[in-house]
Amino acid sequence: MSLTNTTPRDSAMTRAVRCACCVAVALLVGCGSSVPQGRPSDVKMARATSVPMDVQAMTPVIEVMINGTGPYRMILDTGIATVAIDTSIAQKLRLGAGRFSEKTYSKSGGGISESRFVRIDSLKIGDVEFRGMDAKAMAVHGVLGGPYRHVDGLVGLRVFRDTTLVLDYPAKRVRVLPPNQLTPGGVDTLPSRSIVGQHIAVPIDAGGRTVEVMLDTGTTRGIHLTSEFGKQLPFKYGPFVNGAVQTPNGPVPELLGRLDVTVDVAGTKIERPIASVDSRPIHIVSAPGTLTPMFPEQLPILGGEILSHFVVTIDQSAGAVRFERHTPGDEPIRIPPVRTIFPGIDDAETIHQLGNTGMRTIMEALGITDPPLRQTDDVRSIEGIATEQLSYEKFHELMRTRDSVTVVVLRDGKEMTLRAPVYTIVP
Repeated sequence: MSLTNTTPRDSAMTRAVRCACCVAVALLVGCGSSVPQGRPSDVKMARATSVPMDVQAMTPVIEVMINGTGPYRMILDTGIATVAIDTSIAQKLRLGAGRFSEKTYSKSGGGISESRFVRIDSLKIGDVEFRGMDAKAMAVHGVLGGPYRHVDGLVGLRVFRDTTLVLDYPAKRVRVLPPNQLTPGGVDTLPSRSIVGQHIAVPIDAGGRTVEVMLDTGTTRGIHLTSEFGKQLPFKYGPFVNGAVQTPNGPVPELLGRLDVTVDVAGTKIERPIASVDSRPIHIVSAPGTLTPMFPEQLPILGGEILSHFVVTIDQSAGAVRFERHTPGDEPIRIPPVRTIFPGIDDAETIHQLGNTGMRTIMEALGITDPPLRQTDDVRSIEGIATEQLSYEKFHELMRTRDSVTVVVLRDGKEMTLRAPVYTIVP
């Protein structure tokens, strides 16, 4: 889903390599008495299908055909309900108005822009055709940057309401099967609950405590906690302020740390995972002058950093989700330290708003007073790789294997070459 780990500004540095949490905050709908038709009118499936899955920043990307044209690259995002496509595609295909005709809005920050729903007659994934649904037409190409810059849209959860969806992260395949393949309580299987028909939640164990989490394949973070849950679970390290989510009420600091509990997902243990935390509840602009909660229920999120270890099977008809590992065993999943050349926020406005909250930034925790990179820098290249060509995976490979990297930035209109140390911000 939806929170981008950014500060109030949005330079190329953020878009290219700091795109860490989610991708769909700009796709939320301000709606009235009706809702868009995310569930297809019909599904044509002569047989099950299997298609390649490209994993970008731990989020699944697949190719689809829309009304017989394409292919289009789409994020498969269980954190949103409907389909979203770039406005240029809607115009090219001359898509008519959707059944949901009310005005909608496509921004979570201080400003908003209007968008609209259009009608898709056919969306095809492999040999499976989904017929008749609404899709949100918006500036996807202008909103999703960094590792998602070549993505044309998103496919949401309700598209698969009458099928069984399998995301095989290790094999990089997506399969679509008939419904009712799972049995709640089966091996590696958890019962799932529908949240107003838009999201699904499953119960996991965190240090002996049952916690219901929302399943969000569009989120890079493994665990994202609400402000309330962030106060209830113990941390081994932190959490410290690492970034901020821009909201209509100003920046909301996002914290990052390592939990001091073992998390159990359907029998698989994740040892002291890294978690991000909202410092307070987040609201969005759903209409001019109207603020609403980001989600219908304020639940923690289970995302890509953990889901990528599994074959995840989502069977909405059966009310079950299976988490299967390619290499089963008792060995727990261990999330590596977070290493980066960007040691957290230095934005004066955000730091001022922290005031006397007692929250410390990662820069304060590490004793960093003058990092060579500034948040206002426009990063042009890292180790000779242009930021527009630098994948999420390559960036983190550099962070894991180097103690410092050469960075070219544009600062105050001048190009500069810097040697930036790589910081371990969460050990």
